[in-house]
Amino acid sequence: MTRVKAVALAAVAAGLVAGPVRTAQALEPVPVLLCPFGCGLTESETILMNQMLTSGAKVALLPQETPGYMFNIQEMANKAKWKKFLFGTEDTIIQLAFQGGSPELKEFLPKPVKIPFKLLYGEGWWGQGKFLATFNCNLKTMADLKGKRISLGLRGQSDWGVFARLFLEHAYGITPKNSDIRHMTPAQLTQQLIDGVTDASVTPVGTEPNLKAFLLPGPIRQLEAASKASGKKLCYIGVTKEDVDKVNKKFGTTFLHVTLPAGTLPG
Repeated sequence: MTRVKAVALAAVAAGLVAGPVRTAQALEPVPVLLCPFGCGLTESETILMNQMLTSGAKVALLPQETPGYMFNIQEMANKAKWKKFLFGTEDTIIQLAFQGGSPELKEFLPKPVKIPFKLLYGEGWWGQGKFLATFNCNLKTMADLKGKRISLGLRGQSDWGVFARLFLEHAYGITPKNSDIRHMTPAQLTQQLIDGVTDASVTPVGTEPNLKAFLLPGPIRQLEAASKASGKKLCYIGVTKEDVDKVNKKFGTTFLHVTLPAGTLPG
């Protein structure tokens, strides 16, 4: 049985550029740029919005679907949005944004984004993009995926799409030239794995800073249901601490290596 042994995590946060949101006596709408539907944050921010309204907050968060956090970081460079918008982002995206336009990142981030920002609140810690799910349990390591069909998130998505590409290429030598790498939405890539038209796909898992409670979002629950219905075992392919260190050293990032307790993920 192959279980995820190690997951590299990035802290997800909402960042506001150049100062706090302007408040007013009346309820003020504040758009929050997030990610494609199914990424998890659109749902959690809607819950937060409702909780804030119930508690009498003067600000109404308005979650907005976007192509992802790589899109958001470029929007953070748009001064016209600094006073009115919040931006979903991650610590590792801020780090990578300074390297935009480099050979390794120009596909996802054509230009560097070097901006001041203020961290307002944290959402959680997410592991997607640093491990993959599969119904082919003969695939034991990331290196086994060379030449295989791999379904990832959009190029505009950080952990679902870009981080997975960085780990596959710079830790394992797996690229679009030697493997069938597809970029699509969370719903599409999950369905591809269920339908058997891909060998492995990104799937999400979240946790909090103490790494005690874990969140299993919709896509992994879909895979769990498909596994039970088909009788196919759901397995996971993780990354090693050495490979996390390798990526961190190359890009100056702060991905964390975490070993999930047995039984955390279904399968």
